[in-house]
Amino acid sequence: MHDLSIIIVSTNEARWLRACLSSVFAHSGQCKLDVVVADNASTDGTRDLVESEFPQARVIACANHGFGHANNRALMTTSSRYVLFLNPDTEIVAGSFAELVRMLDARPDVGLVGV
Repeated sequence: MHDLSIIIVSTNEARWLRACLSSVFAHSGQCKLDVVVADNASTDGTRDLVESEFPQARVIACANHGFGHANNRALMTTSSRYVLFLNPDTEIVAGSFAELVRMLDARPDVGLVGV
């Protein structure tokens, strides 16, 4: 089982994904990640970029019914202990996802956190 699923919705956001995904994997720590890119009917090569440069991530295709729909579609494919919804223009610059998971494990009464 993965510790953390990271869901990123891309609607023609390939220009941001390289930096975003590079930073995600660079800051995984010892965390078992399930990184899911929900390709929201992109026409900019999103799928090709992810599959060729980030084979450790998964791409799921979605009809473009909006941001929430794409997040929900991706969420249905995960079984991790925790889920992080991340925008494609985000870069992780400090810390690690392993630290986040440790903090959540230490606080079982926490049901939602923003980073």
